[in-house]
Amino acid sequence: MQDYSDCYAILGLPQDTDWETLRAQYRRLIGQWHPDRFSADTAQQDLAEERSKQITAAYQALEKYRRDHGALPPMEFAAAPADAQRPRWEAGTVSGRASSKDRSETGATAATERELTKRRPRRRWRVAIALFALIAGLYVAYRYVDAWAPNDDQPKDSAHDAPVAPPLPQRVAVPGEPTGISTGSTFGDVYAIQGIPSLTQGDTWYYGRSQIRFAQGVVISWDENPDNPLRIARNQSFQAHDGHFKVGSTKDEVRAVQGTPVTESATVWDYGPSRVYFEHNRVIRWEESPLQPLRVPR
Repeated sequence: MQDYSDCYAILGLPQDTDWETLRAQYRRLIGQWHPDRFSADTAQQDLAEERSKQITAAYQALEKYRRDHGALPPMEFAAAPADAQRPRWEAGTVSGRASSKDRSETGATAATERELTKRRPRRRWRVAIALFALIAGLYVAYRYVDAWAPNDDQPKDSAHDAPVAPPLPQRVAVPGEPTGISTGSTFGDVYAIQGIPSLTQGDTWYYGRSQIRFAQGVVISWDENPDNPLRIARNQSFQAHDGHFKVGSTKDEVRAVQGTPVTESATVWDYGPSRVYFEHNRVIRWEESPLQPLRVPR
């Protein structure tokens, strides 16, 4: 059986952790090591990219095992025979006494020692194979991400030329886990639901020709291309595909797009000199000042 101890070590978790704790730790680490947080330091950003790849590969290996077997994998430790756990001086004493009493017992002890000597290389081979499998998995994950990394010769704002990602595999839903992306979803949520983006530019993640926009670490809007469908939550009444709110938008939708108002009441939200008016918790009109532009259709 594959040894998953390195996966637990990368995520900083003990062997007997539960699924909820593992998933929460994965989201925390992805948020902590997201490369966009280190944009001012190239060396730190490269380190964060490598670290986030390792974290994602370890999480996906544990998640696949749980999906296939219904539980997280245990760490594999080969149990040594009781005689091998004795100190050498004690084994020698027992062997000496045995030789003085019964030659047949001495022969059995020698046979046991020979058997242990044969088993040690086997354990080493199992550890070597497990490490090789883990390294191979990390290499494949690294090549997958690197294949869709942004081209240095590509203009920063050429979003329409973003590479097309291959179709994402169908993911089995886990009870209690978010099944779709919605406004307010975090970096970790999007990683867990949609997978690794094919391209990131600033606060925008690309999945082929589809894109998801973030502000202050949470989703505020998205554009979905039929060739690269996004896993959007079914209960989303408002798909902020253009990053704007409009007449008829709810207060939650305005807050997700425009942010928290300076002051708010049941019918009026102030964004500095600009205002948004509501009736029955939906936008009916707005007053916009050039000093505080609103994210509304032009």
